[in-house]
Amino acid sequence: MNKLVGEKRSKGPYTSSKTPPTGGDARWGVLGARGGALREKGIKRLPDGRWQFSWCFRGRYHRRIVPTHTLAVASLAKVRAEIAEGKYLEKEVKPQTTIQQAVKEFLRWGETNLAPGTLMRDKQFSEQWCAFARFKGKPLAEITVQDIEAYRTQQLSHVGRRTCDYDLSRLRRLFVLSEEWGLSKGNPARAVKMFHADNRRDRFLTPDEEAKLLEEVPEWVRPAIIFSVNTGLRQGELVSLTWGQVDLPRKTITLTADKTKGKKMRRIPLNALALEAIGTQPRSLNPEAPVFPLVARYGADNLRQAFRRAVRSLGMDSKAICWHTLRHTFASRLVQAGVGLLTVKELLGHSTLVMVQRYAHLADENLKSAVDTLVVVPNLRKTCDAPKGGSEGEKA
Repeated sequence: MNKLVGEKRSKGPYTSSKTPPTGGDARWGVLGARGGALREKGIKRLPDGRWQFSWCFRGRYHRRIVPTHTLAVASLAKVRAEIAEGKYLEKEVKPQTTIQQAVKEFLRWGETNLAPGTLMRDKQFSEQWCAFARFKGKPLAEITVQDIEAYRTQQLSHVGRRTCDYDLSRLRRLFVLSEEWGLSKGNPARAVKMFHADNRRDRFLTPDEEAKLLEEVPEWVRPAIIFSVNTGLRQGELVSLTWGQVDLPRKTITLTADKTKGKKMRRIPLNALALEAIGTQPRSLNPEAPVFPLVARYGADNLRQAFRRAVRSLGMDSKAICWHTLRHTFASRLVQAGVGLLTVKELLGHSTLVMVQRYAHLADENLKSAVDTLVVVPNLRKTCDAPKGGSEGEKA
């Protein structure tokens, strides 16, 4: 019995007769451990199969990601040796993460933290980043300000300045996150200046233009236009709207945070025209069924194209009038009706007043028309032109 106990407690590098597997299994450390109880200090295998090595220097933790276990062990040993020899400050290890690897992490982060529309744009931009000759296959640490300037110059040849600014802002975000994750050092995109082009489309429809569009568009588009003009929904919010978000007894719709651009829940009252629009649609008991089934079936692209064709056929400017114009129309009509900008901000789902300040001039026009009404008030001038001498009693 004692012999068995002694054998079980025998000392040695391994507590099992099994030898550690080769190939860098995450369950085994450098010396190995039964059942994976111990791990290599500073070495960690990530869910996607890559390896992370980390170290602490003067109270600050550093992390780097490499493709193989062998490279992680060798890189960490090199860092520790340089720290021990006092050479670490002279030559700090630079991350070798390529822009393709960083984009992969960036988009994975976006799936959880961004609205679907923003994520879609990020995917489009990231394809352009990875295909650009001066970025392709290059570690983030080696991308310079001149490289980003060259990328922006290339983009300017086929897109506007506002799009270039948005593209650059997303590239800045990529470097900021990469720096937080230990994949990069510095943010060269921050040194590239933006154009700050103010080419926003603030066009809104008049009632006459809206009536003409409703006659011109296909029948399946009409309810969607009426509903958008009276609720201010974005196109993506409209396409994804389900019956589970509609509360007919309370005459409201609720947009959950996962379906809004600002990741913020929004509740919008429905007026008579909005209720009439959804009343034309087939009602479903399935809460996941779309409110506008044909719009959901044909998709956002077909919806935009049908709207654009109608605008062009009426001789309107298709560059100034797009589907988003319906949202501007909703906000503009509210302001013209005397609704405060704070209320408009909540209905549109903006986080600040900056985005709704564009409608402030409409409120100013209403104030001017209100003051002008004083000119036609009867007997106003007679009241103001009273005799200067006062009453007869006062003269006496």
